[in-house]
Amino acid sequence: RYPGAKNIRVVPAFINDTNPGDCKTCNLDRNALARFILDLSKQTGDVSRIYPTNMFSECTARNPNILVVAPDGGLSKCLETVGMQDYEFGKLTKDGVMVTNKTVLYRYLYGADPMEDEECKSCSLLPICFGGCPYKRLENELNNAKFDLCTSFKGNIDSYLTQYVSMTGK
Repeated sequence: RYPGAKNIRVVPAFINDTNPGDCKTCNLDRNALARFILDLSKQTGDVSRIYPTNMFSECTARNPNILVVAPDGGLSKCLETVGMQDYEFGKLTKDGVMVTNKTVLYRYLYGADPMEDEECKSCSLLPICFGGCPYKRLENELNNAKFDLCTSFKGNIDSYLTQYVSMTGK
């Protein structure tokens, strides 16, 4: 929790750089991410990322109670779009929140529904992954991007569960 503010929390998160420019190693595909998470889990003893959790929303983008504040006060729904003005839905001002682009806000909250994707609807991991990253889903739908939307659990679930059992004895 943030000191003095009972409804604010700072949460560290993995962010894939979706616009890496010259950086060819900034992004991890789902298998490389799985290896990284498994190694991190072994090093830290933290099993929280290797066992699916019961979440109510996949990320900040589709949770109506969460917003991301950029250093200049720009408001986004997605960690990966901080500082990208085309993806801001408003500004944080001294008077509070000013919504300036409802289209962007609603696109994140109500668009990119994995239940509209045939591959997602037939996947047994859908309850775990919520259909993947909403930002990447929107980029695929609106800008013809080719992001892999699948969770690192897909194709790696045996490795995750084996390590979880070996670390917890459960």
